[in-house]
Amino acid sequence: MSPPHDSHPMTRQEEKLSGDAAQPILELQHRWVEALLKADIEALDAILEETYVDTDESGSRLDKLVILGALKSNDLKLESITLLETKCIGMGIQPR
Repeated sequence: MSPPHDSHPMTRQEEKLSGDAAQPILELQHRWVEALLKADIEALDAILEETYVDTDESGSRLDKLVILGALKSNDLKLESITLLETKCIGMGIQPR
């Protein structure tokens, strides 16, 4: 019996590459969460692009400068962040 197919099948080699390629993304996500919890403005400034926009659970959109300003002034204080699921999917041509 063959394995079920999804809409984006990967070869065994691509699966291995995608796992290796996902590690830097997962590490960056971890640094981002830690910086948010510690209100580490310097780390967040380095991590976030100038065009970064966050959409919160109520649908409000905040850009990088607003988020950094709110953390700096203590108007935004995060006690915990729960990441429910992280899935990295490679798109495009993989280097050989």
